[in-house]
Amino acid sequence: MTMSCASAPIAEYFLDPIGSPHPECGPKDHMVGVGRSKIGKADAEHAAREDLIRKVSSSIQIETKRVVAIAVAAGVANAHRTFDSTAIERTEFTHGELIRVLGAPSEHKGETFVLVCMDRGEASAVLQKDLSEPLTAFTAAHDHAMAAFVSGNHAAFTTAYIEAAHVAPALLQGFAEVSAVGGATRGG
Repeated sequence: MTMSCASAPIAEYFLDPIGSPHPECGPKDHMVGVGRSKIGKADAEHAAREDLIRKVSSSIQIETKRVVAIAVAAGVANAHRTFDSTAIERTEFTHGELIRVLGAPSEHKGETFVLVCMDRGEASAVLQKDLSEPLTAFTAAHDHAMAAFVSGNHAAFTTAYIEAAHVAPALLQGFAEVSAVGGATRGG
């Protein structure tokens, strides 16, 4: 008598979430992560969240480099090396609360698979809200600099310029995050 260890088929979206997406998590409107573990569901879910955060962080890093290059070319960021390294250091995605487990885990060949998904629009809205404080600070510094420039107050202009320069990396980083998560750099 031969016994075989039959394994239930696994949904394609666990193996190829971009090419065969889950019906509720298409790559155009969502970012997706897949985790697998021989330990169990909690470990597979942790791995799936890490996979998605790694993808988001990578997209943010790519978009940050693009935004920095545009800012440097436009003369907005003239301290390229400092700005670039500061911005790149901040490419870790910090809104894990936006990631949700989609469907039930699947068992296949002794491993548990979990799919997680993040809505690009929802994430973009949260990141845009995060931008309001640095945008307000930058706008205020800009307005002060313009007023000081027009009045010929060089000391006030310098102070306002320094304030704007201090806020600019966070602002450009935020723009890169919104762009990356919103889908400017496509990918799972």
